[in-house]
Amino acid sequence: TVEVAGDRIILDDRVLFDTDHAHVHSEGRAIVRSIAKAAAQHPEWTMLTIEGHADVRGTDEWNQTLSQLRADAVRAQMVKDGFPADKIKTIGYGRTQPRDPGTTPAAMQRNRRVEFVIDRAPHTVGVEP
Repeated sequence: TVEVAGDRIILDDRVLFDTDHAHVHSEGRAIVRSIAKAAAQHPEWTMLTIEGHADVRGTDEWNQTLSQLRADAVRAQMVKDGFPADKIKTIGYGRTQPRDPGTTPAAMQRNRRVEFVIDRAPHTVGVEP
């Protein structure tokens, strides 16, 4: 599922990735493609930052690497779908920013995710060009 919250587009890991992998699977590619199309319809979105996150399992080093690989994989898919490469940057946060503090399987699922941060052009209503 895709969740939009303020300046963020949040995707659950199960939508894009198999557990412990960074390859975007076919269902995930369709969702990333729809996000790329939506972003193309918003010229005021000047930059997208793709943030990768991981759950608490595994070492800090592995979770950092995996979260960065996931963010990079989503970026590569968006560029392949025609989104301008110079309008997307990536960062991996490993397990440092959990959405859910729990350790249940459901909590870990919520923490394995990719989020898009939308940078918008300043609002200029009423300003003459």
